[in-house]
Amino acid sequence: MPTAVVGLMIAVGALTACEKDGGASDANEPAVITGEEGQEEQERMFLSDLVAIEPALEPYKAEAMDIAQEICVDVRLGQSDDTVTAKAVQRFHTTPEKAGRIVESMRTSFCG
Repeated sequence: MPTAVVGLMIAVGALTACEKDGGASDANEPAVITGEEGQEEQERMFLSDLVAIEPALEPYKAEAMDIAQEICVDVRLGQSDDTVTAKAVQRFHTTPEKAGRIVESMRTSFCG
């Protein structure tokens, strides 16, 4: 078994043990959602932000999500903020100011 996998398993086990013992877990801390459920929640958060920024995109949420996924690739490839924002202006048919806010929302929700 690769070392990284073993390390991850040990870390997960330690975290689980702390929570069972009431150790490091704080009931007031938000739960971290991972996997498909986490991705869906991140997408919901982004789409909510998107419609708040640009209400005209409400009927086009599915298409907007596809566009956002494509722009995230550019973010992950390290393209400049100006380039990413310019693509968002074109793809979302919005102003540079709104495009900047949309890109920021993407980064904090699911582009990471």
